[in-house]
Amino acid sequence: MYATAHRVVSPTTGAEGINAFHYLHGGYEWDGPPPPESMPETDPGTLFNDSVAVPPPGNRVRSYLDVVAPDGTPAREIERALADVTSRDVPGSFPAVWTSGRFWFRFGLELALVPVWRQELRLLLENVAAVLGRS
Repeated sequence: MYATAHRVVSPTTGAEGINAFHYLHGGYEWDGPPPPESMPETDPGTLFNDSVAVPPPGNRVRSYLDVVAPDGTPAREIERALADVTSRDVPGSFPAVWTSGRFWFRFGLELALVPVWRQELRLLLENVAAVLGRS
């Protein structure tokens, strides 16, 4: 499974919102570490659910959260794993990449949002959880 949430701004209307997407990989199973971090770019999977506040294309991305986990992973389990890895100090650079057990996370944001990175991450995670909850 690949789930992602992006805070975006429309260059034409100025509308800002969060778009979230949930992709599935069918029979792709793993018990150990997550698949290669290139998965979101090379094989996002089949779109299963989405929540679009600002229709693409052409939006500017202000922040994003990518999550790779086995299909069917409950949002609560993802939230616990991400809380564990983000309980440390501010990452040394963005995008930040974390792994935890069978999960892979990537979080990026524009410089203006770095002072509120934890709140931004929490908001993106809530949107990922919402799109997973509609599974």
